[in-house]
Parts: sequence; C-alpha cells; structure tokens
Amino acid sequence: HYPALSLVSKSFRSLLTSPELYETRSLLGRTESCLYLCLKLTTDPFPIRRWFTLCRKPNRTLTNGNTREKKKKQTLTNGYTSEKKKKVNSSGNILIPVSFPNSPQVHWQSVVAVGSSIYVIGGPVNDSPSSDVWVLDCRCHVWRKGPSMSAERYYPAADVVDGRIYVVGGGNDLDSSNWMEVFDPKTQTW
Repeated sequence: HYPALSLVSKSFRSLLTSPELYETRSLLGRTESCLYLCLKLTTDPFPIRRWFTLCRKPNRTLTNGNTREKKKKQTLTNGYTSEKKKKVNSSGNILIPVSFPNSPQVHWQSVVAVGSSIYVIGGPVNDSPSSDVWVLDCRCHVWRKGPSMSAERYYPAADVVDGRIYVVGGGNDLDSSNWMEVFDPKTQTW
C-alpha cells in the first residue's frame, strides 16, 4: 500500500517513488496500473486543482468506526423482531491525495496521457496564454518541464493519435502555420 506508506516520512516517500524501485518492480513483474485524477475542490476557500490516485482497496473488514454493517430483521417466536448485525467486507477503490513537489497549477490546460506520462499543455497560466508543457512521470511521481510549444495558447485541445500528441487551436492570433502542433514523446520534439 504505497500511498499509505509514502505518508510515513519524506525519506520513505523518496524511496517509494524512486525510479530504481519502479525498475526493480518492473523486472519482477510487480507493477500495477494506477489512475490519476485532477479534481477542483470547491470546498477550498481558493479552489485549486489537486491530484489524486485511485488505488484498489484490499478485501478486508473495516474497523475503527468504519465497519459497514448489514442489518437483517428477524421475527422471533414470541412475535418480537430483532435486528442481527453482520459485518460486510469492503472492497473497491479509494482516492489517495498525491502531493507532487513543483506541481504545475492546472487550470484549463489540456491534459493527455502517453505511456506512463501525463502531459499538461498550454494555458491560461495567470490569465495569460502559455506555451508551457509539464510532464508527470507516473513511475516515480515527479514533474518536469517539457519542451515548450512554438505558440502560446489559451484553452488548446489536445489528443493522442498513434503515440503522438496533437495540440490544436487555443489562440486568437494563430495563423495557419501554428494553428496545430504535433509532439513526439519518444524524441521529445515538436
């Protein structure tokens, strides 16, 4: 349960998110799929987007006040009814907040995934168009700045086709030469 273990300390988190651990686990065939979510929490006084990972919960009976109980009514021989409580095993998924140092503030940028990387593309950033590209390496939970686009963009549309990222529109002054850009994640070039 890596998300829970990563909360123990910074050095523990560093160990658990290291590329070396991921590589070792890959060689052993012990990696797992993980779903990342970026949610805008409106309960915050200044709503920002926060990253979460959706992890599978093991099958177990919950305790400490979280036990779900199934009540079953039973009619007794004397005409009274009684309720029997039965513990229910919990399984499914749980959202775990993920803290990324140097995480970009995702507002309305386009977000796409290729392989084990999530790309955050364009703007607005501080109410201005942006050519920024940020890349989250999901194997080691580290953000890095990717190669910038040739044009600054507001609200671009992006999608992945045949392993390449196509970024379209997102600006008022875009002429036909920079209306669309294509990024190749393998070569890290536009």
